[in-house]
Amino acid sequence: MKDFIDLHTHTILSDGNFQTEEMIKMAAAEGIGHLAITDHNKIHTDIDRLRGLFPEMEIISASEVSSRYETAAGEIKEIHIVGLFLEQTEELKSFLAVNNDDNRERMTKMLEKLNSIGVELGCRSYDELHDRYFPERNFIGRPQLSQLIVDKGFADDADQAMDRYIGDYGDRLAYVPNEHIFAGIDRVIAEIHKAFGVAVLAHPYSYNLKEDEIISLIEHFRSLGGDGMEVLYGKYDDDKRARLRDLADRYGLLPSCGSDFHGKRKNDRLDHHFPPEYLEQLRAKHEEYLK
Repeated sequence: MKDFIDLHTHTILSDGNFQTEEMIKMAAAEGIGHLAITDHNKIHTDIDRLRGLFPEMEIISASEVSSRYETAAGEIKEIHIVGLFLEQTEELKSFLAVNNDDNRERMTKMLEKLNSIGVELGCRSYDELHDRYFPERNFIGRPQLSQLIVDKGFADDADQAMDRYIGDYGDRLAYVPNEHIFAGIDRVIAEIHKAFGVAVLAHPYSYNLKEDEIISLIEHFRSLGGDGMEVLYGKYDDDKRARLRDLADRYGLLPSCGSDFHGKRKNDRLDHHFPPEYLEQLRAKHEEYLK
């Protein structure tokens, strides 16, 4: 059966670990017939070529767009919004180019912190990291840095490296917040809609927010015209999924689903077998915007 869906995946275009064609083949092997490639603040401009290479699969033009959000307590959070069914307009491409962070300064600061606590990786800047370990990549993110920490023997696996050193949760011994000034949630939703896309709030439990703060975020997102919310998220247990489904129903948001696959991390899988009926509601919203 090739009718499963996955509406949140990454490739080497941003911080994923596999080339696009390789990731698509992996998804097809798991029975996925409808795939959204959602690299961070990027869009695959060769989408027609990819569709020609894989005619048996629906490859959906998409992006995971970063936005700036201030909580009631005044804390700034980077919130991710998945845009699905995006028309690749020049206006959208220009917006994503400005909204994108190349991660160079942040990664250099993380390397400096790691070195200061004895986690010696053999490099002290983004350029050294790139030239020594990742010359084939145009973007290096935390998934790549966490795996390097493992390879150098400072963590047992990439999840432990994230929890101990550079993740949003845990000890955060070398964590550095992203200081890039992203567009506000309102602007991101507006740009997605101008490209006839559907705006989906990504992984609401992944922003280190309390339950009441998560609800405030959802309310804010909906009030600005947000369309959907990830409910079946690859890294959430059944309790979180059920809670998110209730919240989506309460606030009139379309449920979405995705693995957030990057590759080469523990429990990073494409075999979630998300049901196709979730896709059709989102597609109907896209078609509504096309009219």
